[in-house]
Amino acid sequence: MFAKWNLSSRRQRPRSLYGNLIAYMENRLEEQPSDLRLRLSLVSHLEMAGRYEEAIHQVRRVLQFSPGDRRAKSMLLKLRLERRLSAIQRVRL
Repeated sequence: MFAKWNLSSRRQRPRSLYGNLIAYMENRLEEQPSDLRLRLSLVSHLEMAGRYEEAIHQVRRVLQFSPGDRRAKSMLLKLRLERRLSAIQRVRL
């Protein structure tokens, strides 16, 4: 019986270290879509998890709410650069 429970709990766990936190933040943002601090925090965690496309999408959402946000603009540039560097590294391997 314990083995079945253990296997079922593994299936529900996210793959990455940041998975639970990212899922939590995404759920909170469904309730409060204009919470820019939470959205920028989500961007940071998506970046650390290597999920650049999702992070870029979230930064663009921040810029829709606040077009002059300097932090969001710099994060967008950084994410685009990291996405390209990641693609170059994949090609080399």
